[in-house]
Amino acid sequence: MGQDVTDKIVGIVEELIPGCGEGAGGPAITALATARRLQAYTTCTLKEKVFKDEIVFNLNLTTMFKRLTSSSGSSQSKKFKHKLDPCCEIFEQSGYYGQMEDGDATYVLCPTPVKYFYWDDQPNPCLAGWKAVVSELEESIKNFL
Repeated sequence: MGQDVTDKIVGIVEELIPGCGEGAGGPAITALATARRLQAYTTCTLKEKVFKDEIVFNLNLTTMFKRLTSSSGSSQSKKFKHKLDPCCEIFEQSGYYGQMEDGDATYVLCPTPVKYFYWDDQPNPCLAGWKAVVSELEESIKNFL
């Protein structure tokens, strides 16, 4: 199963980067997988197929999120009082931020978003969370470019 997933990812990366593996194109942008279990199956094979190329930079957001939400994280992680709690809590399973019902919001926002790493339980970081991620990755991205 992991082999098929990585084959598809390689195909997509090759579409995004013409001549992938031949020194052409630019860096790929990877997104946080919603199915975390698949990541365990694909990481090793993906490293062998895609990230060995010098033109591809692996932004491992899952590892960065874990580092920033752990108790022994970096100085950036110490800024977040609520590392794992969502800032926006939605009452309905299919609800979303901004949803109204009979003039009332179907969600509750935290009073201080800068103290929360995650916006919701998907997991999507708040703006403060993304700023911390960028701050942590900035030097390695600049070195790569």
